[in-house]
Amino acid sequence: MVNPQNPENLLVDFREKWLGQAKIAHPDEYEESEKALDTLIQTIINDWSGAEPFFLLEPILNILLENQYQFDNQGLEVIREDVVNFLKNDQSFKDEVEKHFEALGTSPKSQYSDHPILRHFLDKPPRPPLPIKLIFIVVIVALGLGSVGLWMALHHLRQLPSIFSLCESDFKYYKSISCGNDQLSNFSKLSNQERKNFLRNLQTDFEKKRNPSTLIAYNNAKILQDIQSRSLQVEDVYPIAVAIPLSDAEGAAEAGQHILSGIAKKQDELNNSLGDKKLFIIIADDENKENKAKEISKKLSENLKILGVIAPYSSSNLAYVLPIYTDKQVPLISPTVTAAMKDIKDDKSLKGFFKKQEGKKTFFFKTSEDTDASIRISLDYLKKEGYKQLIIFADDEDLYSLSLLQRLREQSKNQFSIVEYKNSDFISLRRNAGTTITKITQDLIGKYGAQKDETAILYLQGAYKDEQDTASSKGKLIRVLEANQGAFLVVGSNTVRRKELFEDVENNPKILNQLVVTQPWFPLKDSKEFEQYQYFWKSEDIINWGYVMGYDATQVLLYAIAHRANKSQYPAREEIPDVLNSNSIQNKNCADKDKLGITDGILTTNITFNGSDRCSNNKSDYVLIKPVEIKLGTWQWQVAYKDVKQ
Repeated sequence: MVNPQNPENLLVDFREKWLGQAKIAHPDEYEESEKALDTLIQTIINDWSGAEPFFLLEPILNILLENQYQFDNQGLEVIREDVVNFLKNDQSFKDEVEKHFEALGTSPKSQYSDHPILRHFLDKPPRPPLPIKLIFIVVIVALGLGSVGLWMALHHLRQLPSIFSLCESDFKYYKSISCGNDQLSNFSKLSNQERKNFLRNLQTDFEKKRNPSTLIAYNNAKILQDIQSRSLQVEDVYPIAVAIPLSDAEGAAEAGQHILSGIAKKQDELNNSLGDKKLFIIIADDENKENKAKEISKKLSENLKILGVIAPYSSSNLAYVLPIYTDKQVPLISPTVTAAMKDIKDDKSLKGFFKKQEGKKTFFFKTSEDTDASIRISLDYLKKEGYKQLIIFADDEDLYSLSLLQRLREQSKNQFSIVEYKNSDFISLRRNAGTTITKITQDLIGKYGAQKDETAILYLQGAYKDEQDTASSKGKLIRVLEANQGAFLVVGSNTVRRKELFEDVENNPKILNQLVVTQPWFPLKDSKEFEQYQYFWKSEDIINWGYVMGYDATQVLLYAIAHRANKSQYPAREEIPDVLNSNSIQNKNCADKDKLGITDGILTTNITFNGSDRCSNNKSDYVLIKPVEIKLGTWQWQVAYKDVKQ
């Protein structure tokens, strides 16, 4: 009697051969055949994982394959009867069954009277067979496995199409979501040699241009290839998604590339380590737009294969997507949302949501310290430098900018005087046109220029959310800087730093020498670790705070998956936040400055949370940076002020 040593391999081989024959016989119907087969397999698992142990897998699989064309367009009962007739006419098979009956030690009737196949080899007709639900019931009842063995053998088949479907069908008609490369949407249809060529081409493309999407596509393709070759078990693959701006909005798309690079590097390190767990990443481009972010959050949260999401880029987009992800119990880790949770909860669009969430666990966590820390270091620096008066520019329709403004109002009391403009303590970047911004700046210089040594501009730029004019954030900043011409020191929020900023002001030293910018993190000049990352990406500009927070956000998600309570089962995404809500990671009111929290695999300092907010440790990771002219006409960002040992 054939009793397979590795039924999983037999089933995988059977699936590939069946579909291979279907592809040759009915190429126009191949996709439908595959979908039907995958659906049947998943239904089998759900309905028959508790079946009693049986054998005979290999001969039945062979009969199905040898006579596949006779089964085309046949009903379930006809197929079952045909399989039984083939077996009854096979003398060697009947001999094996007889030997098995003799070895039982009990009456075969008592054990097999209801068996859909073996009942036909008993002396007397048994009771009518159980209803047959699926074409492949003959495969299931023939397995020489117990219920646990059956589940393990079929779990691979259930997960294999599921993992492949992330690239091939789940988001087929939604171009903003991909596996990093469009050709991965057809990966399972490629021959073994075609898959090898595809991997080689991706590797070559990445060597030519260090693009994070290409690196993610390469590591995803390696996972799919290893699953196809059965050198990797699907149970060891963790699919997650990242939803950030990668196109359209200028500054936001630049930030998105930094974030994605950090995530891609973390995946590359994990997947090429000695461990057996692999990270599979889905990339979504939300363009930093409300409607797009909502659509993507619905698509990703409804896909149960995705264990967690790294998103969003902007605090304003959080207001749109947080209720959607929370409703579906999706762990959400943002690398770059820095608005303080107290301000997020006060946002009019989220008040109802947070009221309903009172007393419930949070599914949202931030790996960057918040606007409280940003304003604190800014005011510390200004006080140290002798400034007493502040002129504030802010975007009153951007949640991040508004959070900065609110933190500033609270922290500046009794320390600084704030210049009023038209009965307001700030100048609106959203409601004033570019030309108006220029005139306002000039008027302020005229009025307060004599006090320039003790007056500073706090430029609280938002996260590129002005969709009426995608260049407005960039344009208005340049107008203020050029109109100011270094008259007042300008302290900018973290979004002020952009790759083209020096060019935009024509490397003007009067402007650049009077500019500092807050950053949630900045690498030390002599850091060997970050030199290695610069070498890997062949770029000196790639390592910024978005990069390291993207890297750390990925590690936080991996940590939560690895430390879940039920490690014996495949991760369920609703249990992942339990780890981050646990006492070992939560630090109420950030009171315990020495609490370790998450330390392994983190680029910044150790991570603990106060609810959703990341805690500062003994000192904040925030720094102030400034442009420094390293040679004539060449400028570089360097640390201007910090209060943390990195």
